Amino acid sequence: MITVQINLFTFDELSDEAKDVVRTSLEQPDDFDSEILESKRIFKQIYSDIKECKLKGGELKDHILSVIIPKYSKYPKANFAPEQINGVAWDYEFGQPMVDFLENPSIPIEADLDSIHKDIERNEEEYFYSNAGLSGYCEANELYFFADGEMFTQEII
Repeated sequence: MITVQINLFTFDELSDEAKDVVRTSLEQPDDFDSEILESKRIFKQIYSDIKECKLKGGELKDHILSVIIPKYSKYPKANFAPEQINGVAWDYEFGQPMVDFLENPSIPIEADLDSIHKDIERNEEEYFYSNAGLSGYCEANELYFFADGEMFTQEII
């Protein structure tokens, strides 16, 4: 019988050079794209409903809270928060123009969803490849590495 001992490291334990190896070898998961697109789709419908509504100011605010949001939200709520619409972090960014209006019904609702979408994708990519983003991803997926940054897999043994 042969006993082999190997040393494995978490992302946080790697040297900066090894972290760069991990950074170039990992790809951002595709599920971000589908979640972002789903939130965008829902908020596009919400903003369309708001634009079609003939109410203004406080009456529009009440209509948004009592009719439009419950129509699309996955979650029952006592107090509205935009991230409760679809239950993902991007809801906050897509919903911010609506939240601004709800706080001050005298301002118009201006929502450039395509621009917001591009900003979300850029921010998500920047975060994913940051040390904090990769650390969380590796921990959540129980990824371990050799000292040089090469990922440990069962096939190596």
